[in-house]
Amino acid sequence: MPDRDLGRTALWRRRLTGAAQALRRSEEKNERQAHTYLAFVGFRRNANSPRPSTRLSGTGKAIIGG
Repeated sequence: MPDRDLGRTALWRRRLTGAAQALRRSEEKNERQAHTYLAFVGFRRNANSPRPSTRLSGTGKAIIGG
């Protein structure tokens, strides 16, 4: 078997080990946590952003930013 094929076979077998699978699961968990954190930060940033004020003019129409 050529060296290249031996390397592929070794890599494939290594990926099937319990340690490799545990590492993959841990990586997936960390990725989910990172996405959750970034979504939360985006939510907080949007919640804290200043909104244009609205008030009603004498005609009952809203005036934005006034």
